[in-house]
Amino acid sequence: MSKRGGTDIIGGSYLSGNYWSSLDERGFSDTCSDRDGDGICDEPYIVDENNIDYYPLKIVGVSSPSLTPTPTSTLTPTPILMPILVLLAGIGIVVAIIVALVSARER
Repeated sequence: MSKRGGTDIIGGSYLSGNYWSSLDERGFSDTCSDRDGDGICDEPYIVDENNIDYYPLKIVGVSSPSLTPTPTSTLTPTPILMPILVLLAGIGIVVAIIVALVSARER
């Protein structure tokens, strides 16, 4: 496979390999060099001897994408979530009653 023009999976200008990242932003594509700025790492990514990505992707213009989620201040229940929360609370109450009854019977 060679570099072909087109939009890749991360918005780059060439259809080519994969983006090899990790949650700690230390994956191959996060840390590889791309001296010519074409969005393809300068070195291939070797998964094992039979699997080599000769054109691994690199995001151009930034060192790595931000994989850290932005926290929200509060959790707002959605209309669908509210009945589920009420059901779970009800189940918790029933379980507590059953445990109390079984404990009382064993005494």
